[in-house]
Amino acid sequence: MNLDDIFSPEGPFGSKLENYRYRSSQVDMAHLIDEGFKSQKHIVVEAGTGTGKSFAYLVPSFLMVSNDKSKKVVIATSTTTLQKQLYEKDIPVVEKTLGLDDIKTAILFGRSNYICMRKYQDVYEERKLLTLDQDSPESILDRWIQETDSGAMQDAPQRISILLKDLRCDDKDCMGKKCHCRDKCFFFSARRKAQRASIIVTNHHIVLFDARYRYENDEDFSTDCILPGYTHAVIDEAHHIEDEATDILSSSFSSAIALSILDDLTKKQARFSNMSILRFLSVYEKDDKKGISRRLEGDIAHLRTMLESFDSSLNAILSSSFNDKSILFTREFYNKKRSDISFGEAIAESLLSIALSLGSSYIESEDEIALDLIKKYSTSLKSLSDTLRSWMRFDDFDSYIPFAQEDTRNGNYTIKISPMSTGPILERVLLSNLESLLYCSATLTVNNSFAFFSSYSGLSGLKPLEGIFPSPFDYAHSLMVLVPIDGMDFNKQFSDKYNKYASMATADAIKSSCGGALVLFTANEMLKVVCKMVRDELGPEMHILSQCDGKVHKAVLLNQFRNDENSSLFATDSFWEGVDAPGNTLRMVVIEKLPFSVPTDPIERARSNFLDSKKEGSSFMMLTVPKASIKLKQGIGRLIRKEGDRGVVLILDKRILSKGYGKMMLRSIPEGYMPEDTLLSNIANKIERFLF
Repeated sequence: MNLDDIFSPEGPFGSKLENYRYRSSQVDMAHLIDEGFKSQKHIVVEAGTGTGKSFAYLVPSFLMVSNDKSKKVVIATSTTTLQKQLYEKDIPVVEKTLGLDDIKTAILFGRSNYICMRKYQDVYEERKLLTLDQDSPESILDRWIQETDSGAMQDAPQRISILLKDLRCDDKDCMGKKCHCRDKCFFFSARRKAQRASIIVTNHHIVLFDARYRYENDEDFSTDCILPGYTHAVIDEAHHIEDEATDILSSSFSSAIALSILDDLTKKQARFSNMSILRFLSVYEKDDKKGISRRLEGDIAHLRTMLESFDSSLNAILSSSFNDKSILFTREFYNKKRSDISFGEAIAESLLSIALSLGSSYIESEDEIALDLIKKYSTSLKSLSDTLRSWMRFDDFDSYIPFAQEDTRNGNYTIKISPMSTGPILERVLLSNLESLLYCSATLTVNNSFAFFSSYSGLSGLKPLEGIFPSPFDYAHSLMVLVPIDGMDFNKQFSDKYNKYASMATADAIKSSCGGALVLFTANEMLKVVCKMVRDELGPEMHILSQCDGKVHKAVLLNQFRNDENSSLFATDSFWEGVDAPGNTLRMVVIEKLPFSVPTDPIERARSNFLDSKKEGSSFMMLTVPKASIKLKQGIGRLIRKEGDRGVVLILDKRILSKGYGKMMLRSIPEGYMPEDTLLSNIANKIERFLF
C-alpha cells in the first residue's frame, strides 16, 4: 500500500469510513513524515485545524513498523484527552481500515494515574460485610474495578473521583514482588504491554523524564527504562515542549522536599514489618558497614535540625534583598551575598554523606522494592545536595537560571535552577538518540517561519524537514476578524480607562451575537473587573459564565457553556487552548488584550535579559512577540473547529494595528475576512450581519 492509494477517495479510508473527506494537505503531510522516517531525518510540521494530522502521522507510523519489526514509535501528547482519543478512537480506525490488527499498540500513563489494587483491596476488605447502596460511589467503584481493563484514573466514572485520590499507585508504597496483588497490578500490566508494543501512546512528561534518566545514567535508547527502548517519536501538541522541558530539566531544592525524604527513611511502615526502611534493611548491611542504619538515623536527626533553621536564615537573607514571591538571582546578588548564603554548605555536605551511605551500604537481597527505594532516596538526596551547592556557588548565567519561588502555604522558598535554553539540552538528550522525531501542532510558526520554535526545541542546526499545511477550512468566508480602528492601545498606566472601553465594546458585541462568545483574558484581575461591568450592562437575561465564579472545574464550566447556546464564557490562560465547542455554541472569540507574557516571571525575565545582553536584537521581538503570536493563534483557533462553522474574532487591543509588531502577529493568524472600516460604532452591525 502506498500513501496516495490509502488516502484517495477510492482507497481504504474512502471506501470504509462513512464520513471520510479527502484532504490534499493531509496527504502531503503524510508524505513528508514518511520521507523523514525513511531518510532518518527529524521533521517539524504545522497542520491547521481540520487537516487530520493524527491520521497523517499514524498511517506512516503503522506502515513503518509493519515493514520493519525492529522499529518502535512513541507518540506523545500533552493532554490525557488527546492521548485517549488517539488510543481509543484514531488508532483502532487505522488498524481496522488498513488491516493491520496484528500491530501491537499500548497506552502508558504516569504511575500515579493508575489505581493500586492492594490499596483498593485493603479498603474493600474493611467494608465488604456492609450492605452498600448500589448507587453509592463505593458500589460504583467496586463495579468499575471489576470491569476496567486499564485501571487508569482517567477512565473512572466522575462520581468516584473523590475515592480514587487515596488509591493511586505510588513507588513509595509499592511492595514489589511481595505484593499479593502484583498479578493484578494495572501499572505493571501497562508497562508489560508497552514493552511488547510497536506503537506506544504516552505524554510529553514521560518522554522527557525518560530521556533525562537515560542521559544521566548513560543508557541508550535501545534499552528499557521508564519507557521501553524506541527508535522514532511523534511529539504532538509540540507548542508545549519548551515549558514542559524547562520543568523536567530543572533542578530544585527546599527543606520541605528534603524533610519529606528523611521522614520516608525513618517512619515505621507496615510493609516493612512495622519498622522503618532503615531498620528493615539493617540485616542486609555489608560487612564493612555494620551499624550504618543506626548511625544514619542519628545523622538524619541532626540534619533535620539544620534544615529546620535553614528556612528562617534563607528568608531573612532574601527579604533583605528582594520584595517578591518569585526571585531571580542576579550577579549583583551573588557579589553582595555569596558569603551570607554559604551557611548551606554544611547541609549540602550532610545530604551528600547520607546519600552516599544509602547507596553503598546494603547487599543485594530478595527485598527488591526496599533496595530500589533506598537507591531512589539516595539519588534524590544527592540531587538536592548538588542543587543547593550549585546555587550557592552559581556563576554560569549564560547557560542556567537561578531563581526562587515562595510556597504560599508556609512562606518558605524553593530554590530552582533551570536551563537558559532548552534547545541544546533537548538535542543532546532526545533528538540525537532517535532515528527520526516529528514535532507537530496547529501553532508552531510565527510569521510563517519555524525559526522561533527551532530555537528551543533542539532543531537548530539539524536541518529538519519542514512543512506548513494550512487548514482546509474556507476562512475567507467563515471567519471575520474585527479590530476597531478607533479602539484603544492597552496601557497598564491607564488600565481603568481601558477596562471601561473593553467592557462596553464586549457588551455590545455579545448583544449583537446573542451570546455564544468566548471572552479571553490574560489576567484574573482584568477578567473580574470587565466581567462585572458587562454583567451590569447586559443584565441577568444574558447568561455570563466566569472562570472567577467560585472554584468551578474547567470541564464543568465548559460543559455549562456547551449546553447553553446563548451563554458567554469569560476565561483566562487554560481556555486559550484545548477548548472544543464546534457548531453554533461558540460563534465569537473576544481577545481583550494581546497575550504578552507576564514580565515578572523569573524565567522569562532571565531569558529576556540574556537575549538583550547579546545585543543581537530586541528580546521583545525575539521572544515576547513570538510567544504572544502563538498564543493569539491558539485563542483564535478555538473558533472554527469543523467544516460549516462560522465565527467572529474581535480583537480589542488596537496595538495589533498601531505597533510595528502587529503586522507579524496578524500574519500568524488565519486569513479571514478583515474589514478595514471597523469602528466601535459599527461593530455590532458587522457581527449581526455576518452571523445571521
